[in-house]
Amino acid sequence: MRSHRNAKLSFAQRKLLVRRIRKDRWSVTEAASAAGVTRRTVYKWLRRFDEEGEKGLEDRSSRPHHTVRCTSVRQLQRIERLRRRKRTAYEISQETGIPTSTISLRLQELGLGRIWQVEQAEAPPQRYEHRRPGDLFHIDAKRLGRIGCVGHAIHGDYTRRARGIGWEAVFVCVDDHTRLAYAEVLPSENAKYATAFLRRALRWFASLGIRCRRLMSDNAKCYSSGAFTDLCEKNQIRQVFTRPYTPKTKPTGTPTRPQRCGPTPSDRGSSTTITSDPIEASAIDRP
Repeated sequence: MRSHRNAKLSFAQRKLLVRRIRKDRWSVTEAASAAGVTRRTVYKWLRRFDEEGEKGLEDRSSRPHHTVRCTSVRQLQRIERLRRRKRTAYEISQETGIPTSTISLRLQELGLGRIWQVEQAEAPPQRYEHRRPGDLFHIDAKRLGRIGCVGHAIHGDYTRRARGIGWEAVFVCVDDHTRLAYAEVLPSENAKYATAFLRRALRWFASLGIRCRRLMSDNAKCYSSGAFTDLCEKNQIRQVFTRPYTPKTKPTGTPTRPQRCGPTPSDRGSSTTITSDPIEASAIDRP
């Protein structure tokens, strides 16, 4: 334990206190008055010095040596066993009779505070990376609502709403090996815009000396359209589709939440206010 900022006695002052009484023959009252502490405090440090020497004058933890209601090892083992069966803290509390707050604290200490941590411990993610740039590109899109005006978080009026202004799509293409990414904000997620985006993405990667040989996407209609597949065949790109309803095979680095496509207002600082779509689109770094 470290002494707090208002502590009267540091380690050196405790040694001085003991020396004044033991060697200089000061009375306890005089030494306490000079140090600005009570007689009881002086006797405490004298006792510790007599029992442990100078080591007894050092700071020590204020944690009690024994806790009457401490969670036993057997209870901890039972809590962990129930958690690995994917029980919630409330369910474990009902079964063991231990307060929910204590269950939550013990689960955090065990590293099992979240259900996903239990699932990850049972089946750790299998990560991979292709050996050469261009061996595999990941492409995906995320729909985002357009921003028509300043929101209620700024002006505080929940009655002012911009309804019916539509959506936009953030297209992202990521190289599996280098993790280089190309992104654009487009008006819609359809075959026309998806094909045009892929054409510009391939041109940008080619300017860096990277040629795409395989392209992975989800099963959206725009990626299986005639124009999109013709562009892939023209550039000798093999298309690969993820398995439906299998999130673990989602393309690497592609957006799953809007904030992953660009910085949020909290990332830029509270002084920045987004008032329209062009400002939000400019927040995404484009090549």
